[in-house]
Amino acid sequence: MRRLFRIFTVLSPLPFVVLPVTALAQIHQPVLGMMRDGNSALRPVYGVAASATLGDPVTENVDTFACSNARCFLQSAGTVLTLDADGLRSIADAANGPLALTNEGALLYSSQTGELLRWAPATGWTASAFAIDGLVLSLRSAGGGIGDGIDVALRRDGGLWLEHYSADGSASVFAAVAEDSEQPIHAVHLMESGYLIATEHTVTLVRTDGSTQEFPAEGVRAFFAMADSSIEAVSSQGNWILHLGDSPSWNLLPGVEPLATTAVAVVAQ
Repeated sequence: MRRLFRIFTVLSPLPFVVLPVTALAQIHQPVLGMMRDGNSALRPVYGVAASATLGDPVTENVDTFACSNARCFLQSAGTVLTLDADGLRSIADAANGPLALTNEGALLYSSQTGELLRWAPATGWTASAFAIDGLVLSLRSAGGGIGDGIDVALRRDGGLWLEHYSADGSASVFAAVAEDSEQPIHAVHLMESGYLIATEHTVTLVRTDGSTQEFPAEGVRAFFAMADSSIEAVSSQGNWILHLGDSPSWNLLPGVEPLATTAVAVVAQ
């Protein structure tokens, strides 16, 4: 039977959310977050981490994304889009770089222009000169806002460094990550509770108190924030979900078959 409707589900602070495109169907399922599947499509993930199911694609050709429980930011072919209860819309063109969430919106660092871009619903984008010495791999807002500056994971002089940049642009190193030449670090992800690093066979969670926890995973090359408490780890062998909390869980996400192209309307803002 041919499907006559599509449901677009977006995250909200509530555990059960449905945003129908038509009124032809109503379903209620717990939403774990959003993921980028093997076809680079952004999809909602339903259920529980140990037994998740995927919803229909919201949009395709996603290069990178970051989601909270209320809003997603994503990059696609140089365009930055946001997804929330109002739908999917473009908020910037010709912007590339690592994304991070703030309490109000998002940060994006452009190494090409040496600018830190900040987005909030009330103001849109604002830019400030912010020269960072090195290749930026991940960033986060310090304290959740922008007044406390940003933390950055970067490569410089053959090493991996975690640095804090104050609002005035001054820098200080708060960690140098040791790296084994036989087990190089392929991906790093900063988050409020610490950071993640991926080597060829392992993902390691490093908490702010210095404690660590390891999870087995082959060939992880990227991390994405799925929601406030969930991280997606992407590898050629499949995608994983790390659900954070007092007892973090690590589970393989469902696989995805190749998809036909789906047109999604994007409203420019």
